[in-house]
Amino acid sequence: MRPLMRPHMRASYHVSYHVHVHVHVHVRLRCVAALGHDLGHTGTSNAFLVNSRDELALLYNDVAVRYSSMRLHE
Repeated sequence: MRPLMRPHMRASYHVSYHVHVHVHVHVRLRCVAALGHDLGHTGTSNAFLVNSRDELALLYNDVAVRYSSMRLHE
């Protein structure tokens, strides 16, 4: 049987536990958000799309091609 903890020690442990859980949940949510944000990115820049005459660059008249194409997914 474990020894009883003093009330202030239990409160400290309780708060520490909740902070630990909150941080892990927050980190996981950020990872999921980052993955969701990167879906659809081709890894190319606006300049590359314009210079290669990509269909997205033609569609958006060479203006903010990556941004404009990502707005479609919102």
